[in-house]
Amino acid sequence: MTKERLSEKAGQLGRLDDDLRNLEASTGIAAIVLDGEQRIGRFTPATRALFDLVPSDVGRRLTDILRKFEDPDLLQDIRRVQATEETREREVVTAEGVWHLRRILPYRTQDGRVAGVVLTFFDITQRHEIERKLRQSEARFRALIENAPDPMILVDAAGGIVLANAQALRFFGYAATELIGVSVETLVPPRLRGIHRANREGYLGHPKVRSMGQKLDLAAVTRDGREVPVEISLSPVAGAEGNLVIAAIRDVGRIRRAVHEAQEAKRVSDAALRAKSRFLATASHDLRQPLHSLSQSTQALMRMVGEPQARRLLEMQRASISSMRSLLNSLLDISKLDSDGVVPRIRPVRLRPIVEGVCDELLAEAGDKGLILRIEGEDLAVRSDDDLLRQLLQNLIVNAVRYTDAGSVTVTIVRQDGRVVIGIADTGRGISAADLPQVFDEFYRIESGRGERGLGLGLAIVRRIAAMLEIGIDVASEPGVGTTFTLSVEASDAAVAPPSATAQAAPLEAAGGTVLLVDDEPSVLESTEALLALEPGLNVVTAASPAQAYLALQRQVPDVLITDMHLGAAETGLDVICEARRRTGTTIPAILVTGDTTGGIEGHGLADLRILTKPTEDGAVIDAVWRFLARGAIAAPPAAAMEPD
Repeated sequence: MTKERLSEKAGQLGRLDDDLRNLEASTGIAAIVLDGEQRIGRFTPATRALFDLVPSDVGRRLTDILRKFEDPDLLQDIRRVQATEETREREVVTAEGVWHLRRILPYRTQDGRVAGVVLTFFDITQRHEIERKLRQSEARFRALIENAPDPMILVDAAGGIVLANAQALRFFGYAATELIGVSVETLVPPRLRGIHRANREGYLGHPKVRSMGQKLDLAAVTRDGREVPVEISLSPVAGAEGNLVIAAIRDVGRIRRAVHEAQEAKRVSDAALRAKSRFLATASHDLRQPLHSLSQSTQALMRMVGEPQARRLLEMQRASISSMRSLLNSLLDISKLDSDGVVPRIRPVRLRPIVEGVCDELLAEAGDKGLILRIEGEDLAVRSDDDLLRQLLQNLIVNAVRYTDAGSVTVTIVRQDGRVVIGIADTGRGISAADLPQVFDEFYRIESGRGERGLGLGLAIVRRIAAMLEIGIDVASEPGVGTTFTLSVEASDAAVAPPSATAQAAPLEAAGGTVLLVDDEPSVLESTEALLALEPGLNVVTAASPAQAYLALQRQVPDVLITDMHLGAAETGLDVICEARRRTGTTIPAILVTGDTTGGIEGHGLADLRILTKPTEDGAVIDAVWRFLARGAIAAPPAAAMEPD
């Protein structure tokens, strides 16, 4: 071969070598060629990220080169490829966390002989990260299903169960090994499996989120053959295995049982509330009765006894009775409010007359302490229940007067943005910041060291009434400065008529008259008779039963009839009033005394009727009698005109 020819061949080989080096550099693939003795032939630049290689390492054994990754099987895999001429792959990771797919292929010569191996390393870090995230996502997905409160199963396109959570296994009675891989139709009653299979295949043709069972009677079958009514929600899921379906199963039978149990619990609760209401009515009457008798006796004794020490003891007794009356009213009031025994009657109500009525009752107590009790503002109307609103205001204003030693108590009434704002401000002792959040709690009393009596229920009752009437309430206070309660009540633009003239107090000027007193409790009958008999000009006729009352009517028509509400099982005080008026043909003024505070008496609409609650306030019975007598409303008809028994 000529010199020129050899030079040309050398140039071609040089260019081929340059092309190969550039190709190796451009691919970015780490590759090493090893001969049969595992000596390094060629390597690409990217290999330096995995081995400490320099150009002078060509010809050295691979075992002499420091590796930057853990691969204990590398040499063994090289020998196997040389022996079997089969490619081997393995994933390896560097100390920096870079993952590579290590592949070993046989190095073949032109004649097909294996003269060594080629090691290649492909960076699969991104793929590895994606697979890691997919595994995490799958784990979260499985955890979500596993921890779902309802039984859930995952079904593949062929109807095989891929996954069942613990709730499903418990519900159907299977172990996981028994359920995974079997057909979902296993969980369907045998009579429905054919139609279920057809419906399942139709659903997979058009998968979408779907709920079933609200309008259909669906059933599942457990391992022991029990059929259970169910509702099922289906959700399609795309997975590596193809289309999957999540079925969430709800035990309708359990829900129905829960509903039945809730209804039964409500029935029991309602019965308990009715029993509590009956107890309150009975307890109210039975507790008030002896206290009423004691109050009447004490009032009579106060007028009969002149000895100073005895009168002082009676004054102490009367104060104790008044305290007992207040405590009893508070206990029974809060019990009624808690047992839904009070139904508000919402209507337009003039506010100022209610406030004035409450303040009038406290004028004497405020005067004794030297307090100024004033009302400021307009006569506005609100939408509320007048009785409950009066009780709420009374509790607040009574507290203001009770806990104010000097200065004033001021009630303000203003209109703001469709509401009427009522303020009750005092210059009393005030409430500390520590006590303020608890003032509306039951039985919470602020210790003052002054011996005030009470159970700490007044403001608890205020809070309940305010909630019932949808009245906003707020309180601000500073010790030594005073307290202000602020109420916000719905305003009313409806016209409210002022009190009629007949509702005003009549002058107590009457010569006297006959009072028929009816009560089946001997102690109350005797103590009330003793109190009335001390009034000059009153002739008291007593009756221990309705029958005795009707006999007394034959002899004389009374000017006033006083009767207890509960007169045994046969008749009530209302019955006696109605019957007495029917027999005499006259509207006898009547006073109904009752220990029942359930509020069901006012609706009878009887004229000339005054209702007093036991135990009555001091002087209330006598005051009511004289007010009726002062009117001189009736005259007794002749005896012949009366209807006999």
